[in-house]
Amino acid sequence: MREIRTCPVTGTTVVLNDGWPERPLPAVEATSCWACGDRGPVIATRGEARAVPHPVPALGVEGTAAPVPGLAVKRDAVGAHELILGPHGGGQADVLRLAAERMVDLRRDSRLRGFALAQAVTPAGHDGWQLFAFPFDLPPSAPARWRDAELAQGARVVQLGESVVALAAWAPRAAFETWILPRQGAAHFVASNVHEESSALLHDVCSRLSRQLGGPAIDVTLEDGEPWRLVLRPRLQQPSLLPALGYPIVGVFPEFAARALRA
Repeated sequence: MREIRTCPVTGTTVVLNDGWPERPLPAVEATSCWACGDRGPVIATRGEARAVPHPVPALGVEGTAAPVPGLAVKRDAVGAHELILGPHGGGQADVLRLAAERMVDLRRDSRLRGFALAQAVTPAGHDGWQLFAFPFDLPPSAPARWRDAELAQGARVVQLGESVVALAAWAPRAAFETWILPRQGAAHFVASNVHEESSALLHDVCSRLSRQLGGPAIDVTLEDGEPWRLVLRPRLQQPSLLPALGYPIVGVFPEFAARALRA
């Protein structure tokens, strides 16, 4: 089977070809957890979660946020780069709440306008996220209509919760790409009920992906929009043609991925 799909939310075009099977990247066995140690000064805490400066930040307070015109627009790497760390092996509800509080605090800097939250989930790893604050708005998206259609159709539903749902992406950028988002309304990620249930659902879906794919690391990002969504992408070996083509080629159709994860 071969198809070309364009995601109605992200605008990404992907090639689906089930003759290109992906395999998990080899897992890296860690002898110790770096995040459990002293990571420097603590910026803020919530429960057992703590926010600390990134030891090698990609963004900083120095410079100007104004773009510099030219042949191609550029700007100084003004912003913030923090680590949001939770308890080892614990839940992520406090981590997500603390990240939301840090965004509110960083937004007081009038130069900072866009925020991104990302982590890599590894088996028995530490609940930790990287928080980025940028001097420009990140493009918004509106997945609500797509989500409602997916819930009605049901083929790509992985797991239903009371207030959140896990769905296999319609046009996945990586095999088994899964989105977690509120089931109805314009819920935002600061809502407490969404925090608690999305944290539990994130753990469940990561466990399903780990069992199905042999335990690869899973990249998780929080993408903004109406409503927000958590995006899970397992780290799988990609075909060598991908960089040259510029379009993702995915060897697992999302309908199959959803059935496999539901099993």
